[in-house]
Amino acid sequence: MNSTRFDNDKALWIGVTNNDREAFAAIFDKYYRSLVIFCGGWINNLHICEDIVQDIFVKLWISRHDIDISYLRLFLLRACRNACLNHLRHQGIRNNYETYSRRILSNSATSLDGYILYADLEGHLNEILERMPAAQREVFVENRLNGRSCSDIAREHNISHRTVEERLRRALKTLRELLSDFKNETK
Repeated sequence: MNSTRFDNDKALWIGVTNNDREAFAAIFDKYYRSLVIFCGGWINNLHICEDIVQDIFVKLWISRHDIDISYLRLFLLRACRNACLNHLRHQGIRNNYETYSRRILSNSATSLDGYILYADLEGHLNEILERMPAAQREVFVENRLNGRSCSDIAREHNISHRTVEERLRRALKTLRELLSDFKNETK
């Protein structure tokens, strides 16, 4: 366990319990995106996942004086898991709930280890994207993360379809090269 991460989370939580809105914002910024991704392992709807995570943060702020949190990340993961399960129950999946839960729990992508590895990969990807030339990064994000076609991107930016494809090709090449280092680090 990274003791500085724990110490940082502990200090942030102490700030939150002392009504420090900046500490709360720091926790939100640190965990929001990865918690939405974690919820996506349970629920295949981005908007519902975002709502669930936002509700968790609202409840966290409201009950900040009533709860004692030792491990913030673990607390948030459990809260997300429980909220996702509650959502699934309320959708009337009671008949398939037991089977579905077993399948989800056995899936390594939603296991805690898989989530931690995925979160580390996401952080590494964000670092690479920050170092990438702006034009390549923009095309990659629009195409691969936002699902837009090369034609739509070309039209919007008044550049040729071929230019968009070339920028995307270069971005993917950079990612393959730099993420291969990440792959070797995780072995």
